[in-house]
Amino acid sequence: MVNVLWTHQPDIPLERLAGVPVPTLVLHAENEQFYAKEHSADMARTIPDARLKVVPGAAHASPQEQPSEVNAAIVRFLLER
Repeated sequence: MVNVLWTHQPDIPLERLAGVPVPTLVLHAENEQFYAKEHSADMARTIPDARLKVVPGAAHASPQEQPSEVNAAIVRFLLER
């Protein structure tokens, strides 16, 4: 399905992410098939004031597969700000 949406994978150098000026929540599905967890972890380490949340029991469509978990993570993230 991802191949239908994009003609190529996004290629954003980590150096550019270091300039993100806002708190950021990086969500990564526990059973993600297309993107390595290391990529999400690198993003979270590079973006100032970022947090990585691994969504348990989810694959590529976390919000549809685990809506309560995703919503709770977003609410917690926002309330901490």
